[in-house]
Amino acid sequence: MSPSEEFVILTESLLDSLYVLLSLSRVESFAPTVVKYRGQKLAVPSNVVVMLKVATQLSSFISELRRVLLSPARILEEEIVIGREVKGPLHLPLTVQLRGRGLQLVAYRQRRLTLSSPENILLKLFLRRLLTDTEHALRDLESIRIEGFEGRVLVLGGFLLKLERQLDSLRKKLESIDSLPFVREISTKDLKPDNQTLLKLSQVVLRRGMRGYRRLAALVQRYLKEKLDVRLVGDDVEQYQHLAVTIKPYKLYEVFTYYTTAVALVEALRSPASIAVSRSTIEVRVPGRAGYVLLYDEPIPERSWLHLGKVRFDGVERGRVPPGRPDVTLLLEKKPLLVLDAKYTESYEYISQSRYKILGYLDEYSLNVGALVYDPDRLSKEPVDEEDVEFSSLLGEASRHGGAVLEDANKRVYLIPLKPANWSELSCTRAYALVVDMVRGMLG
Repeated sequence: MSPSEEFVILTESLLDSLYVLLSLSRVESFAPTVVKYRGQKLAVPSNVVVMLKVATQLSSFISELRRVLLSPARILEEEIVIGREVKGPLHLPLTVQLRGRGLQLVAYRQRRLTLSSPENILLKLFLRRLLTDTEHALRDLESIRIEGFEGRVLVLGGFLLKLERQLDSLRKKLESIDSLPFVREISTKDLKPDNQTLLKLSQVVLRRGMRGYRRLAALVQRYLKEKLDVRLVGDDVEQYQHLAVTIKPYKLYEVFTYYTTAVALVEALRSPASIAVSRSTIEVRVPGRAGYVLLYDEPIPERSWLHLGKVRFDGVERGRVPPGRPDVTLLLEKKPLLVLDAKYTESYEYISQSRYKILGYLDEYSLNVGALVYDPDRLSKEPVDEEDVEFSSLLGEASRHGGAVLEDANKRVYLIPLKPANWSELSCTRAYALVVDMVRGMLG
């Protein structure tokens, strides 16, 4: 495999895992993961994934919205009327108040035809905004292609094609809704679909709480934070070119392992989760439960006995030992639960010796569970030392069976042969199932 092919496979795999993570969860905030390498800090270009997630969610919701709009009830608005005769369902509390004041009046509910309710105005304006943004996004994608995107870097080609197809599907759905007679008749009173107008209307709609429109208002507010801005994908292209010549493949494999473990955590929780992604952490929360945190390439100084301990030179106390930096750490709030070390190498000997690094992390952070994650297809250089020869035989068995667990009464070390692949393949492997089982076992 050539270096360029290797780079494409690794980056497509990590982006696919990230896309699944964002799709499975409610995203509270997002910032690209930062890779630290030889004094440099480079963000993983993730705009194309975020845009694809936004377009997919919008397309799914628009399909649902069209079904809601076909109901005649959507063009009716309920109001409370006060009169001398009851001409609709009685509003008892208000009627009692009126009679208590000596008024011979009754209050009742009445529906009236309306095309100017805040709900319908928000609907029309949001449709106009989405149509405009989608058309601009498709034009931006076309300009990226004309500028020679595919010739410069192939890594985003698959995601770009998915995004284009999703946007084209979204545009057709929007045009279909916009052509409905009911929608065409809605008057927007010269309002423009700018951010301020959409935000104010969505707040009104949420307060009124009309069924069928509450989710629309929430979607509008979320969209105003994320937006469809495909121009950012052009920035991704430039950044990936820089990444390809700067970062070694093993760092990309670490990020792939990090995102895959995050998806496994969300799946293991078995409840709707919200996530916050920052430069080196992924926070995962489920209502009514404690929060979990995944760290990428970060120490936990306050939990490291090596770092908190004393260092003496010639009997004089001086300095501190830097805390260890596992590739991936899972915490319950601030308490570490397990560590993973990801190895992307051809050397059986290197992986054999890496088990001691995992054991060192377990001792340093007083943990009982760790994992050594590796790409089985990369291993080719046979070991020389007898100890490493014996361990390489164990690795071969673990690779054939989708992983292994080394355990005694107190500790467990997982050997996980995680091969970079698109999510449809990866999610069906025994290695990924082992990651989910490992994480689930730590949740209690």
